[in-house]
Amino acid sequence: MQHFKVAASLFVLIAAVAAAWHWGILKTGYPNLETPPTQQQVKPIPQVEEQIDAAEKMYDESREKNRTVLQEEIEARYTAQLLNTAQDYEKELNNLANTAWEDYTKAQQEGGKISIQMAFPYITEGLKLKTKCDNEINTILQKFESELRANSLPVNKAKLCRQEYERRKSERKEAILEILTSI
Repeated sequence: MQHFKVAASLFVLIAAVAAAWHWGILKTGYPNLETPPTQQQVKPIPQVEEQIDAAEKMYDESREKNRTVLQEEIEARYTAQLLNTAQDYEKELNNLANTAWEDYTKAQQEGGKISIQMAFPYITEGLKLKTKCDNEINTILQKFESELRANSLPVNKAKLCRQEYERRKSERKEAILEILTSI
């Protein structure tokens, strides 16, 4: 009898659900789906193209920052090399000039004949030093430009360094010639 009560209860329950379904009391889906969503419920989905554009922009900005950092590192490294090399040769040139001056003043004190001939050995050494310095500086400048080009970076700084070297070399030469002609 108990089975009969359970079966009858299930039958009544199924009949009630079917009737409710038929009359529209039970609906499938989500409640209030037929009504338009409120403004707060609407969340626009970003377009894929906008996301791609934003990602590309971020990538380009990051890449440009990396290029800038790379360029600054290369420029700093080669500028330091150029300055150190130039300073080393400047010291050698100053030592040569000091030696020449000491020989000149010594000859003057001894009452010896002072002529331009005394300067020739120093001029020869100075020219050798200039050639050696030019070769080393030009090698560094070539490497500088090559590394910038290899990384598709502008070579403006390398060209500027070359111009500055030539300008300083010219100024130094004029100063030395002025001293020689005043003797």
